[in-house]
Amino acid sequence: MLKIILKNLSLYSLGPAITGIVTFLLLPVISNYLPPTGQGILGILETIQRYFLIFATLQIHAGIVRMYLDLGSPEEEKRYAGSIFVFLLLLNTCATLGLGAMLYFFSDLIFEDEQLTFYPYIALKLIYCFILNAPDLVRGVFYAKQEALKVFLIKILILVVDMGLTLYLLIEQGLGVQGILIANIAGVTAALPVFLYYTFKHSVLCFDWKYVSRTLVFCLPFIPGALATATYEHADRYLLQAYMTLHEVGIYTFAQRFLLPLSVIVFAIDKAFMPVYISHKKANLSGKKLNQTVNQLTLFLGLATIGLVYFATEIKVFVNEKYAASFDIIAYIAIFWFLRMIYLFPGAILIYFKKSKYFLAINIIPAAINVLLNIWLIPIWGIDGAIVSTLACGVLTLVMTHLFAFSLDNSAFNYMQLCMLSLGVALLCIANNYLPDNTALCIVSKVLLIGVYLVTGARILGISLRSTIRELWER
Repeated sequence: MLKIILKNLSLYSLGPAITGIVTFLLLPVISNYLPPTGQGILGILETIQRYFLIFATLQIHAGIVRMYLDLGSPEEEKRYAGSIFVFLLLLNTCATLGLGAMLYFFSDLIFEDEQLTFYPYIALKLIYCFILNAPDLVRGVFYAKQEALKVFLIKILILVVDMGLTLYLLIEQGLGVQGILIANIAGVTAALPVFLYYTFKHSVLCFDWKYVSRTLVFCLPFIPGALATATYEHADRYLLQAYMTLHEVGIYTFAQRFLLPLSVIVFAIDKAFMPVYISHKKANLSGKKLNQTVNQLTLFLGLATIGLVYFATEIKVFVNEKYAASFDIIAYIAIFWFLRMIYLFPGAILIYFKKSKYFLAINIIPAAINVLLNIWLIPIWGIDGAIVSTLACGVLTLVMTHLFAFSLDNSAFNYMQLCMLSLGVALLCIANNYLPDNTALCIVSKVLLIGVYLVTGARILGISLRSTIRELWER
């Protein structure tokens, strides 16, 4: 099982990981050509994109992965895919026109800062979102069939076009935010013909409402949860620009960009782990192997989180001093993303048992608390208030998910071990802010802390790191 997950995980994460690594390494360069205000505009536009994607897809990609596996024949699979494609195309068009009209007429009321105008910024972002959503069907089919290699190759194509054009338009042409948005559009447009080819290969154009309705019945309960998740991940940006300025939003967004590799891993685990868990449960296999796999993944995800936080500090000297404040909050955002990673394990249990209604409580309650905390704390503490609110929401979401999952399958994971590892990751990330400034001593301290984490984690899990690494190497 670990071999299958690692194979899919490596392919699902490799493409986005390369994107994340390239973006990560280019951040020092971009910081010299894009001021914090520009990053703030991009941060608000990403908030618009997050909400748009929810309404333009109705979370139907999750239903594709789950329902596609239950279809009985290739002919039925093609009719199902064709019906979903037509529905998504109509939905995407309506969402783009509807949201575009609302933002065109009311953007002055929604956003406080006059720099955030409909044209060119919001208009370009909506064009990007429309093109990005067009191939949502075939992405779901790829994930259901576990065809991770195709996903990887397409993401590489998008990366080459997007990043290359971004550097040219930002550095050579000096187009700033507008140049980045144009490059984003060019990247997804380059991959669109490939997606459309596979869409028509895997589908027969038709519209059968029974397939659409069956998928929507499964997916619609996810929408309030998705809206709640988007709220507790992005409401802080909107409230920062409402109570503070786009400069503070830019500082906050820049710190989050340094942790883009962690968000990539979250996405990869979500796509790689769930199909394997479903197959495991259908085959009535022992939960011992699954528990061991989750424990090992958690240990190494913690190592990735700590390592990224420590490495981000090392390249601080190459970043424009305007963004210096971003490095004070990176550790706390990293803790939130680690919680998001291990949240996906119990989340897979809820999806397998088709308890999508549980996600309503899991996401809505923490999101409501997050918004209230942001409204209360941001005017007082600024960015620090946003950090406190985000972490509180992340912890509450994880606890609720574990409680629901434990009631359905108490043999899948050792919940106490996951909690202890999470605490260790949090303490070591926060310790990074208090390490000595001397470079040599700082590096030695970080190596020792990572070593302590690995040894302690291995003892908690009762595994041998040496044998585990040898097993992975042989596979």
